[in-house]
Formats: sequence, C-alpha cells, structure tokens
Amino acid sequence: MSFRSLSRVVQALMVAAALPARAAAAASPAPTAAAERAPLAVTEQPLPYRVGELAFEGRLLAPADGAVTATVLLAPDWRGVNADAVGEARDLAARGWAVLVVDYYGRGVRPADDAESQRLAGPMIENRALVRSRMQAAGQALQARYAGRRLPLAAMGHSFGGLAALELARSGAPLAAVAVLWGELRTPDAASAARIEAPVLVLHGSADPIAPLASVADFAAAMDRHGRRHEVVLYGGARHAFTNPEAGSGTGPLAYAPEAAAAARARLLAFFTQHLQQRPAAQAAAAR
Repeated sequence: MSFRSLSRVVQALMVAAALPARAAAAASPAPTAAAERAPLAVTEQPLPYRVGELAFEGRLLAPADGAVTATVLLAPDWRGVNADAVGEARDLAARGWAVLVVDYYGRGVRPADDAESQRLAGPMIENRALVRSRMQAAGQALQARYAGRRLPLAAMGHSFGGLAALELARSGAPLAAVAVLWGELRTPDAASAARIEAPVLVLHGSADPIAPLASVADFAAAMDRHGRRHEVVLYGGARHAFTNPEAGSGTGPLAYAPEAAAAARARLLAFFTQHLQQRPAAQAAAAR
C-alpha cells in the first residue's frame, strides 16, 4: 500500500491549480472495460429506515434483474434527495450496483431553497454524531435489503454529502471505498482519520471558494499522519459543483466544468470498479 506525503499533495495542488480543466481531463485515466459494459435496466423504489423515533425514506436504484454486485450509499448535497442525485444513482445502478440516495432530513422533508437546506443541514454540520447516525442507519437498511449476499459497501457524496460520506468512514464503518466530489473535508476531530478503513478518493476543483485548497491540504495531512489510503485529484480552475450542469457557467462560486466533470466521472467509475470487486475483511467480519 502506498501513501502520499503532504509535500507531494501540496505540490500536486500547486501544479493542478495551474492546469486548465482540459489538461486535467486529458490526464485522467479512462474507465475500465467493466465500467463501460452495456447499461442494465434499473428499478427505483423507496427504502425506509429509522433513527430512533424519526422516519427516513431514501431512494433505492438497482439493476432490474437483481444481479447486484455491490452496494453504494450516495449522499447528496444539502438539497437532500433530489432529481440530480437520483439521476446519478440511476447511472451507477445501470453498472450493476444497488445505490441508495440517502435521506438526511426525514420522510417527506425536502428543502425548498438554499436557506432551508442550510437550516436543515446546519445541526449536522455542528454535531457530526447526528449525520453519522443517519448515514449508519441508511447503510444498515441498504445492507439488510441484500442480507446474505455479502456485498461490498461504498459511500460517496457531493459537497455536504462529501462530509456525510467521510463522517461515516470516520466512524469506523467497514466500507470498501469512499469518494468525495467537491466536498466539505474539514472536521472538528482530525484524529478521527485514524478510524477510516477504506481508501478515499477526493475529486476537487482547484478554484473552489467554498471548500478551499487549504481544507484539502489539511485533510491530506490528517490522512498521512494516520497512514490512511487516499488519493487527491484536482481539476485546474474548476469551482464548486463543477460536475453539476445546473451550476451554470457564471463567475460566482458555483460553475459547471464539462471537461473536468467528464474526467472526474471516469476516475470515479475506475475507482469504484477497482475497489468493489470483493468484500473487505473488516466488512466481512462485521457481518458475521
């Protein structure tokens, strides 16, 4: 197993910040043949779960033929369950994975705007135990749906969802892989990196003003300090939400970068294809 030193990560940050999105896209590996197979038909259904007295309902997307090879928790941005997240889950499910779009806020609770999203997500940003408990419940519901199949479980998230996926990993959950796209990497407990068992992939824009490069360097330093596996890929000039077409192309903090988005998607698929081939030993032990 190999680890990136902080100096190498900082050097990568400096180089990537100077690269245009086109160069970052060209440098990223193409998806494997497995990731490029013909897409499968997909079914969508609600998947309820509870945390104490609170009821939640995520959206489960899975191959229609039942030939599921792995499970994935998709933690959406602070809008919660939304059409963008469900669309991405559908794409992943067409590759043979059962994907649960996580509900953070409770059954039927869907933020109407950013102000409401901030109000609902705020308590979980301040109290990481809260978001961990909801992610854990979602993961347990997903695994229970495929009980007896011994399938690997991965987590991924965008923005606030990246925070949620990382907090699940920081809880010591037996995950096969974790992917964070333009995510919130900061944590009040840097030592919690020691509990991350899965390899972590961070796909980030070098010009992201919401999750700045300093937070990426701090994350990498904490992972290095505890000998945790991680990879940071930066897309030069890309801002927050660079994979989301709805972010537009203005001069604000959010902007869609199509070439960087395509490169990030290819890297994500290759990463998951690599790590979802077999069940990690820790995950297998937890199931016994």
